Order: sequence, then C-alpha cells, then structure tokens
Amino acid sequence: MQHLLDAGVITREQAETCEYKNVILQAMGTKPTVVVALTRLSVRRHDRLLLCTDGLTGMVTDAEMQGLLLAAPTVPTACATLVALALERGGKDNVTAIVAQLDGEGCPAFVDPERVSLDTVQELVPKH
Repeated sequence: MQHLLDAGVITREQAETCEYKNVILQAMGTKPTVVVALTRLSVRRHDRLLLCTDGLTGMVTDAEMQGLLLAAPTVPTACATLVALALERGGKDNVTAIVAQLDGEGCPAFVDPERVSLDTVQELVPKH
C-alpha cells in the first residue's frame, strides 16, 4: 500500500480499507538473498524513530502515534503507551513497537521557532 500511496495512486483512506493492505512484497527467508530497500532522511538531535508492526498501525492513527512520540517523556514510556493503546483498542494482530531516540553531539540541533508546544501536542494524545 505504501508504494501506491507514495505514487499518488490511492489516498490514505483508500489504503486503510483496501482488501490487499497487508500484502507483503518482500520477506526474509523466501529466497537465498534479500534485496534491501534503502532511503535517506534528515534527522536532528532528539528525533524519535518508530519501527512497528501492523498490529500497531492498524489500531493507532499516524497523528496519534506522532502525538504520543512527541509527548512521551522517555523512550520506554513512548513504547509502552503505544502498545497499550493498540491493545486497549482490540489488538487484532501482534503489536510491537521499537522507538529509538537520536541524541549526542553527532546529531545537528533542532532549532525551530514555530515548533508546536508540548501542551498542544498533549492535546493529540488520547487520555486513558
């Protein structure tokens, strides 16, 4: 679905309801070699990266994930809150979340005067 979304063929709403939304195009172990998909992105100090299963993305919206990642005071809290929310909503598949926070002098500092305040972000986070 992500390939179709990136190409502008379908909308996010169409992807969420498509019967083929869980089709896997690549999997390890099906062939002797793996073709690795690579991409680049710019990161800054304190950015958080989320690696998760469709058990999480199927139960928690992108906006909720973003809000929780921004609002959580620690990485373990972010993981626990994301998984708990997905399970609270029914957890129809395995729910796995790995969050990495980028810190250290090797990461450029984030400076943005228009950054959303923590209070605004916390409004996005569901209360439970």
